[in-house]
Amino acid sequence: MKKKADLFTFWVEAFFVLLLVIGFTTAAIIQSPLLSYIVAFLSGLLFGKLIYHKKKDAFAHYALLTIGFIIGYTIGNAVGSRLWTFILFFIGVLVSYYAHENEWF
Repeated sequence: MKKKADLFTFWVEAFFVLLLVIGFTTAAIIQSPLLSYIVAFLSGLLFGKLIYHKKKDAFAHYALLTIGFIIGYTIGNAVGSRLWTFILFFIGVLVSYYAHENEWF
């Protein structure tokens, strides 16, 4: 007897793919390298906040979702440097995480 895939069991994998597609689509739509870098940095800030608030619950799950987004965004980025996009995203994650850790917000 085959078991049906339960969305609640595989929610991380489902959202990983969803964020991969969202990241790819977002990067493919943007036509300016500067705007692409700004979006990558701001996305990093948002994911840094998410990781900070979920660090005690399920850190690995949310880190995987973050990686899914940046992989999709980096692959879809056709106008800017993929390396700089990747670096600016993780700088945004680190800045946001550090700012929340030190209660700057």
